[in-house]
Amino acid sequence: MIPAPLALAIPVAGLASEPPEPGGGLWDDWTFWAIAGVGVLALIGVGDLLFRRAAVQFALPFFEREPPFNLVPEPPTPGAVATRVTVDGVTNRDGEPLTLSVATIPAEGPPRGVVVFCPETGGSKWYWRRYAAALPAAGFAVVTFEHRGMFDSDVDPNHSPGHWPAEPEVEDALAVTRAVLDDPGRFGLPPGLPLGMFGVSRGACVSLAAAAREPRIAAVASDGGFVTDSVVTEFARKWAMLAVPTWVAPLIPTWHLRQSMWLMRKSADRKKGVEHLALQRDLPKLRERSVWLVSGARDSYVTPEQSRRLARAVDAPVWLVPKAKHNQSRDIDPAEYDARLIAFFKDAFAERA
Repeated sequence: MIPAPLALAIPVAGLASEPPEPGGGLWDDWTFWAIAGVGVLALIGVGDLLFRRAAVQFALPFFEREPPFNLVPEPPTPGAVATRVTVDGVTNRDGEPLTLSVATIPAEGPPRGVVVFCPETGGSKWYWRRYAAALPAAGFAVVTFEHRGMFDSDVDPNHSPGHWPAEPEVEDALAVTRAVLDDPGRFGLPPGLPLGMFGVSRGACVSLAAAAREPRIAAVASDGGFVTDSVVTEFARKWAMLAVPTWVAPLIPTWHLRQSMWLMRKSADRKKGVEHLALQRDLPKLRERSVWLVSGARDSYVTPEQSRRLARAVDAPVWLVPKAKHNQSRDIDPAEYDARLIAFFKDAFAERA
């Protein structure tokens, strides 16, 4: 017989005093935690995709809705030389080469250069006078045109112009600009003149993109230009307040809004059948070019911060006109506006001489 104290000291198989087998518990198994982690990440990813899809569907109608511009028609300019420019590789609704309506306003006296003007959304070729009226008297010829589907230009059955800049508008601007550079005589211009571009709002975006892609353009002036993705991202936070509680919208990371709005723009591309302009891709090419930027200090469409970001991207100053709203900078201070615009092209063309 074993004494009682000694019997208690002998381990018996299966008793709790025996050390557990290693890896025997579910909560100690790293495989379980790895699978659980992957599952959580998958749920987060699916939720994020569903959120982005909902955001795209919600924001797209706002993106497509054209704001009221209420533009007043401008009469034709007396003495303008009319011509038409063909856009290579594009046909009109009759199956013929698509042409654009172009007008040249001669310089007063010997010309010192030529400026191609790109009008704002809804503006005709005669809108050049609202912003560039001082240029001819200062010795600059102005070539102005109408985009496809607008006024006297041919209709493109595959593209209807909107208020956001798209690649077809850049193609139009490049077609006109290269025609002037390659054959100035058909526009009533002497050969060898330096050429610049000037645009307003959507036309400013088009001018900047065209100047970046055509190295023969000596300078570019932009009134109210913008990067679509950047502006839409800023709008997206306001749009979000219509879909989520107001206290939630400020908590959405800007990078998340930016990515969602990029997806929304790509969705708009597919729906419209054209590529909207991603101006940020062109801006680095303008850092070594002469660029003049102006915008309204009270602009609620293209905010002053948006204008400052554009200026940083092209390494150029921006003039924020006090009290001016979108496209109203010249209305607020026409004398200063004209003086700065003339001085810019004089200096820029002198550098190219």
